[in-house]
Amino acid sequence: MNAKLTNIIIDSAKKSIPVGSSRNREPWWNAEIDTAVKERTALKARANHSDEDRKAWLEKCSAVKKLIYDSKRQSWRDFATKLNARSDPSKV
Repeated sequence: MNAKLTNIIIDSAKKSIPVGSSRNREPWWNAEIDTAVKERTALKARANHSDEDRKAWLEKCSAVKKLIYDSKRQSWRDFATKLNARSDPSKV
């Protein structure tokens, strides 16, 4: 009886709980930022080998920061333009 109940619970959980990464659920995160972060991570691995590699990594860090800043700003603007006098304050 216990094993059957356990199997039912596990099967239900597998069907209803999403599988995969819950990372990057921010509304401003996009594929461009994802790609830039992966490139930055790859450059970091080589950053200690030479000055050119370190410079490239630092430039990519700066570019990623700018991408994130711009994306957050645009996301906020999009959100704010959807607000009006009838917007539910509990959902803002």
